[in-house]
Amino acid sequence: MLASESRYSGGLVRHEMLHALLGPRGGHPREPFLAQCAEFVGCDESCAEDAGPAPPAPASAVRVAPEALVLGLTSAPDTVRQSDDDAYVRATILVTNPLRQSIIVDVPSFDGGPPRSFSSGVEGRLFSFGGSDFVWDVTTLRFAPGETKRRQLDFKASELSAGENLVTGGFAGRNTPTVRFTVVP
Repeated sequence: MLASESRYSGGLVRHEMLHALLGPRGGHPREPFLAQCAEFVGCDESCAEDAGPAPPAPASAVRVAPEALVLGLTSAPDTVRQSDDDAYVRATILVTNPLRQSIIVDVPSFDGGPPRSFSSGVEGRLFSFGGSDFVWDVTTLRFAPGETKRRQLDFKASELSAGENLVTGGFAGRNTPTVRFTVVP
């Protein structure tokens, strides 16, 4: 069950949909919530704790700084109609391990709390907003050779400013290039 103000939170809605798809087994099984569907569903601290301990990292994994990763961002569509109550802009943050070996990304804490992984920001003519995810599960910072992790973001067109808008993604304190999209009335 979702509160009415949460109905536009894509990650939360998809989290609850995954519960419905999994049926009566309940809880937050690690494989669907933190592996198979991690790019689409939100999994906060209680979800990650419920999923149980992470499997051990590969013994051959090396520790790297966030600068070792390749970051990208896609956005679609390029133009969206603000008056269409069902219209969304979807952005996807892409974080790739370009190395031929498994890695663990060393991410510092910026404020004494848990480190942060994916982040995003949107800027329009009349507003700006953003946020970031805490690292609640260490597998977020583990990458297989050549692996790309993704985070899907959804922005409701009716809540954006008409005109040009900018979206930026990030991971571990680094930002992606900015992507532009247009909202027409």
